[in-house]
Amino acid sequence: MIPINYLIYYAKPEGYNPYDGMNLDDYPSWAVNAGQSIAEKIDGATTYASNWLHEQIVGIKYDMYSGFYNKACDAWQVVNSDFNMNITSAGSKLREGLTSFAYGTPYETIKRIAEVGFVPVAVVILVVVFAWEIAQVAERANQTGDKMFSELVMALFKLVVAIIVFAHAFDICTTIFGVGQWIGSKISGSRLTAGLGNFGNYYAAPVPGTEYSMGEIFDMLWTWLFLIVARIGVVLLYILIYFKILMWFIEYLLFSAPASIPFAMLHNKEWSMVTLNYVRKAIALALEGPMMIVLFALYPALYSYMINNVGHNDAVSNIICIIGGFFFIFVALKKVPSITQSLMNAH
Repeated sequence: MIPINYLIYYAKPEGYNPYDGMNLDDYPSWAVNAGQSIAEKIDGATTYASNWLHEQIVGIKYDMYSGFYNKACDAWQVVNSDFNMNITSAGSKLREGLTSFAYGTPYETIKRIAEVGFVPVAVVILVVVFAWEIAQVAERANQTGDKMFSELVMALFKLVVAIIVFAHAFDICTTIFGVGQWIGSKISGSRLTAGLGNFGNYYAAPVPGTEYSMGEIFDMLWTWLFLIVARIGVVLLYILIYFKILMWFIEYLLFSAPASIPFAMLHNKEWSMVTLNYVRKAIALALEGPMMIVLFALYPALYSYMINNVGHNDAVSNIICIIGGFFFIFVALKKVPSITQSLMNAH
């Protein structure tokens, strides 16, 4: 019979001996050898199982860290690509002309509406204003006794000029917009080529066999989830910016549709202020495009400033800078109309 004492003795770690002082000579040698052999096998099996379990845990942690790292890296590249593409796309959209906006369909539609709906109204206004001008000339002639021939000729000349301008009112508005687009084309592009940099600059690539702590795993998980939220934020802000640009095009087209009406008042001194204010407003609207392009051209410098002041060694800080820069552009875009209107004194 093999005493259980031997199994316990040899299976326990070195230095542990609950039966210290026991005389092994009191037992047969074969029993002692058998006990030692079995104890060593149990110890080896326990060590093997412990090592195997540790390797499995290390592998699971590596797989978790590696999975989150790859997803975060992919999300990082997508965010970097999205915001570069969005800035470039917005700047390119602003450089489009009215005739190429939405493949020219809105332009042609508004032009037909202007010719059919507003030109007849403008003709009536033109006739009424000219009649008012002639009535004023006749009234001054009756008061002074002069024939006022020169004033009549001048009224006819202004009428001819007004008719010529009136007939091309919509084209004049398009030309004013084209001047704004020409100014915008002279402004340098705004693609932020440096972007966010390489994701590996902030987080080391996973190394097989490395035992990652749960803190490192959860940190990578948080980074991945934050990048997903950041991408959603960048997309939403870009949609708002793009919507603002589309509304600017549509607003100018709508503003150009009744252009024949204010231009029909050009030949009268009192009513010509309506035409002057309309032209000022048209120029102010056209200048909104170059001003918005200036904002996009300013973005690289703004991004660089935020990175240097917020913390360029932190990936999360870089993402915050991107969202902050987009939010700044969106807020600044809402101030552009007031700036251009103040510039042209067109309120």
